[in-house]
Amino acid sequence: MKRICCPFIALLMALFLLVACQPTPEVEPVAQKDTEALIEQVEVAEEGVADMAKAPETRHITRELTEVSQRTGIDITIDADVVLPETDAIPVARVQSGHQDMNVLENTWKILGNGSGILEDFPRSHYEGQAFMWMEFRENGVLDKYSSFEEMEAAISELLAEAATKSAEPVFFPESPMDVMQTGEKLHDTNMYNCYEGYVTFYGWSDQETVYKMGLNATSDGGNKFTRDIEMNDELNSYQINVNPLDKYLPAIERGEFRVQLPERSIEDAQAYAEQLLAELGIADFTCVVARIAPLIPRFFNEQQDVCPCAYELVFTRQVAGVNVTYNDMSASGGELGYRPVDSPDYTPSWGYEYIKIFVDDAGVFALEFRQPYEVTEIVTERAEILPLEEAVASFERMIGYQYAAYETGEEELCDDAYLCIDEIRLGLTRIAEKNAQQQGYLVPSWTFFGHYKLIDFWPDGEGHHGTEAILIVNALDGSIIDPDRGF
Repeated sequence: MKRICCPFIALLMALFLLVACQPTPEVEPVAQKDTEALIEQVEVAEEGVADMAKAPETRHITRELTEVSQRTGIDITIDADVVLPETDAIPVARVQSGHQDMNVLENTWKILGNGSGILEDFPRSHYEGQAFMWMEFRENGVLDKYSSFEEMEAAISELLAEAATKSAEPVFFPESPMDVMQTGEKLHDTNMYNCYEGYVTFYGWSDQETVYKMGLNATSDGGNKFTRDIEMNDELNSYQINVNPLDKYLPAIERGEFRVQLPERSIEDAQAYAEQLLAELGIADFTCVVARIAPLIPRFFNEQQDVCPCAYELVFTRQVAGVNVTYNDMSASGGELGYRPVDSPDYTPSWGYEYIKIFVDDAGVFALEFRQPYEVTEIVTERAEILPLEEAVASFERMIGYQYAAYETGEEELCDDAYLCIDEIRLGLTRIAEKNAQQQGYLVPSWTFFGHYKLIDFWPDGEGHHGTEAILIVNALDGSIIDPDRGF
């Protein structure tokens, strides 16, 4: 479980920029596990998934991990629903970093971006909105980036004066984003768009008459991103980086201590809308694996008095032979190995995990991200033999104590009544790295343990209800532990 405060995020971003500038290694990175030996030993199953899993008929297990609890000082329990794929077989597949289909990119621009051109400049309303934002900061006594309120006042006056010179209606460059993406040629000296061959990021004009930002990427190292209103970037970033509704706010919401305003549409309707959108975009073989509220916390929000507006977040992952890749909140593999010198024997470059996130509100798509598409290059086997649930639980019991050894040795300070409860165990697919390959790997069967916990007094309510962050992932082929941060 990762708990990262804002200064640490800034440090990580700085490290990422440094790593991105490092030269391409002359030797391939070395995975720490012999993936090929594992794959060669995969046996073809004679039984169906449910028979191999040997899960209780109730699809629920309860277990007290007394010995580990005594050793770590953490009350560790399993009170979990067992989720199996609705298929009779589970595959092993080989994947590599893929490319976005150009038709999907064009559909994304036309459907989400209203087919608008690239803005030459922000319209008047944008500059007025910026001025009003700083007025709000001023009214709340917050200087932010300014050294004095006099400096802030001058900036507000400058923004309002600039707004008066701008057109009320959007004005566009003659080229379409698809044109500049395919040529890779930037024809204007402007910050309103950027491009190289196979990539473009630009500002456009939405159906809701807001400035949107869109990134289209047909190369193997990117994905699509869309935000309908750039004035809401802070709210979206706050949710994605600092807030998990199943972590900080869900317990308070359940207790009525944190009030939210949900969209008028239901979450079921939002999911159906998102599924229809993917079909219209031309994206197939993805199914929804997470549907949850997304609190979009405004600036200067009073948690005790104000009502927080929300969207719905729908997360989709690839389905292979009827089995989904299990989503676990980890955006990429590589971890700290990606920060090591490129000529070190265990250097591992970052490789993003594939998923699609769609934020839906009453107006439609508020934001979308399609990250790091895969290409399935081979089905190694359609019917892999897997370990039963009890063996996966045994691996969990053996390893969870090591994961929290820091608490046992006093390196971390426990909060009162520390606990960790596993409330879901899901059988699906997890991507692991292929040995000596940078962006190739395998989707292997895995048992993923999700749960909630109270370990450190970090959040205001001292609780964690993640629901999508894997507490532990057990390789269902051999019982080894998969670290999604490292990718093997």
